[in-house]
Order: sequence, then structure tokens, then C-alpha cells
Amino acid sequence: MQSFERSTHGRNWIFTEPQLAELRHKLYEQTAEKLKSAEAEKGITTSNLTVLTADEEKLLREYYECKLQEICQEPVCPDQKHPAITVPKYTQRAMCTALSYFKRFFLKVSIVEENPRHMIFAALFLAGKVEEEKITLDDLLSSYAPKLKPETLLALEKRLLETLSFQLVVFSPFRALA
Repeated sequence: MQSFERSTHGRNWIFTEPQLAELRHKLYEQTAEKLKSAEAEKGITTSNLTVLTADEEKLLREYYECKLQEICQEPVCPDQKHPAITVPKYTQRAMCTALSYFKRFFLKVSIVEENPRHMIFAALFLAGKVEEEKITLDDLLSSYAPKLKPETLLALEKRLLETLSFQLVVFSPFRALA
């Protein structure tokens, strides 16, 4: 098994608090610049649009992180003969991986640029593939996002992969020791 320090997780996705603050500040500036250039393109001189503050973005991220956990921990009955026995819908391993992908994505993309509600499904779908857990498009979409089209979710998954630079290794306490 690869050592943590030499993995893409250890090399590219571990930050100190000041580094995180700097990354988020740069993202804020980029988003503000994109908003200004979009307004200029459309000829808007006075606008009520503003970029979310760091605290507002943090609140939104945390809200959707909780929603992702709620989806994963939803109790299901695997055996119809014993309806009193329930298990979480998805494993902690898949949940941890999906949360990591979600957090990594929004370190590089502002939460105002991509719908976080849809991104939690893309992260969960990708995590299911990486962690070899059966998470189907039909199950995700019919249960949680019936208006989201399968091709849209697949496009979001592709955007997620590209934004993460295909760095999918996530070390978690739920991974088996080898």
C-alpha cells in the first residue's frame, strides 16, 4: 500500500489553516472578477449582484455536507424478513470519500458557480465507483433528485473529475489496512 506522504492526497490535498484561507481568498477574488466581467459583457453598469462572503460560502458548504451525510446514513432494511434491522444506505467509506471530493471541488470552484445540491450527487456517484460500492444513477436520481437528468449528473461527474485533476485517492479511517 502506498504511503500517505507520497500519495496525491498527502501531497496535494492537505493544507494548514492559513493555506486554506489563502486558497479561499484567491477563489473569492477570481469569482468577483468573473462576475464583473460577465456584467461588463452584458452591459450592466449597476448591479445588485455580489459574491458570497467567505462565511456565507462556508455555511452553504457545511449545509450540503450535512445533507450528503444524511443521504448516506438514511436507514434501509436489507432483509424484508427482519424489518426491525436497518443499516445505513451507503457505507461510511463511500460517505467519507464523497465528502472529500465535495470539499476538494469547492476549494477550486466557487459555490456560486456550481449547484452544490447537484454536486453532492456527483460526488457520491463517483465515490461509489472508487470505493466499489453499488450506487446507481436510478437510485440516486429517483430518490433524491427526480428533476436532475442522468446526462446532467454524468456531466457533473466529469467536471468533478477534471477539477480534482483525476486525483481520487482518499485515505480514510474506513479503508482496510493492508
